[in-house]
Formats: sequence, structure tokens, C-alpha cells
Amino acid sequence: MSKSKQASIKDKSSSSQSVSRAAAAQSTSFSMSDFKSEFSKIVWPTREHVTKSTVIIFVILFFYVGLIFLFDILFSNGYNLLNNAF
Repeated sequence: MSKSKQASIKDKSSSSQSVSRAAAAQSTSFSMSDFKSEFSKIVWPTREHVTKSTVIIFVILFFYVGLIFLFDILFSNGYNLLNNAF
């Protein structure tokens, strides 16, 4: 490849990199300027809603912990009965 072709290819690649960097910087600055307006559009849950949701989650959690505990006792006792029988 001739030196002039290599130079033109190098110029094209460097100019496309600078354009893409400029475009990235512009899109980043655009999104950062809109951050505050987008952030204000968020509907935050009330304290009452968060408290109710937390209570529901803990009730379900304790239910499943109790269920697993009961199954554990049943299976271990069943295993011990079978083990002692034979």
C-alpha cells in the first residue's frame, strides 16, 4: 500500500474518532442536563406503603421458614424411624 493511501486511511480513522468522541460528549452532556427533570418525575412510595410491603414480606418469610422447619422435622423423624426399623 502506498504511503498516501495509508495517510488518508489514518486521517479518516482519526477524524471519525474525534467525531464519535464529540458525539458521545454531546449526548452525555444532554443526558446530564435532563437528569434533574427526569429525577423529579419519579413517583416515590409513601412511608405507609413501604411499611405495609415490608410487613407482608416478613409474614411470608416467616411462613415459609416455619414450613421448611416442619418438613425438616417430619423428614428427619421419618428417616430415623426407617433407620431404626431396619
